[in-house]
Amino acid sequence: MLIDTECDLPFGALRRNEKKTLTLRKNMVNRRCAFLLAAMLSVNSSLTMLDLSGNRMQPQGARAVARALQQGPGSLLSGTLSTLVMDGISLVGRARVKEEEQLGGVEALAEALKESMSLTALSLRKNVLGPKSAIALATGLAQNTSLTTLSVAGNAIGAVVTAHDDVEEGCSMLAAALSEHPYLTHLDLSNNFIGQRGAGAMAKHIALNHSLDTFVISPGVVLPVGALRNRQLATLNIHGAGAGLVDAIVLGAMVQLHESLSCLDLGDSNVKLDEIRHVFPQGLQLYASEGR
Repeated sequence: MLIDTECDLPFGALRRNEKKTLTLRKNMVNRRCAFLLAAMLSVNSSLTMLDLSGNRMQPQGARAVARALQQGPGSLLSGTLSTLVMDGISLVGRARVKEEEQLGGVEALAEALKESMSLTALSLRKNVLGPKSAIALATGLAQNTSLTTLSVAGNAIGAVVTAHDDVEEGCSMLAAALSEHPYLTHLDLSNNFIGQRGAGAMAKHIALNHSLDTFVISPGVVLPVGALRNRQLATLNIHGAGAGLVDAIVLGAMVQLHESLSCLDLGDSNVKLDEIRHVFPQGLQLYASEGR
């Protein structure tokens, strides 16, 4: 049964709790359809996975959905929903609109994350959040205790989107919010234009996290930060192509806290060793296939 022929949403199945997973990827769920979807989600108590990727629902639509997930009678984020995918949904409004309208979707999601008890995987790829929205998102992540996997790739967190953006503050606050997260094991922040300043701001906080196993800040380069919690580790190899300066800055901050590590192999690196040696302890043996 469809509640709206244009929006093509399974109202009956959601109302009767017949669905465990709902994939609406590139399903033309615009802002108006998002409001209808929110009404359905507010009465559902069975969904475990929701994928809304590629639907231009705008900040207002995203806000309605986030509030429905948090405040509905079934409260999916405190009940059954474990995976939420909101890639490329225009989560942030254009810079010329009022800030309340621009950040409404992010702020509502941040509020929902504070109370989430069931959500373990969240993907917000390709929403062009920028530094300001990253700060708003950080307020929710700082109080979240359920996520194990988070992808915020492709969001220009390290780029200046407006004249008021503070790149270092956006990167630092996001990393600080995750520094004490008790269960997060995988974090993907790739393709965010995070330069030396942003990486430096993030590194000191990421180094304090005791649950993170893998961290991605450059595409294709997975940093095995969890391995560094092994205080007997003597050698660490970084697999993946193209480790660069920002990867080195993050690793350098973590290695500073590791007394037994004597050898680090950066694999197929994008930079020369002379350019990154200064971020590592003097006694560390550093290897890489330079200047790929």
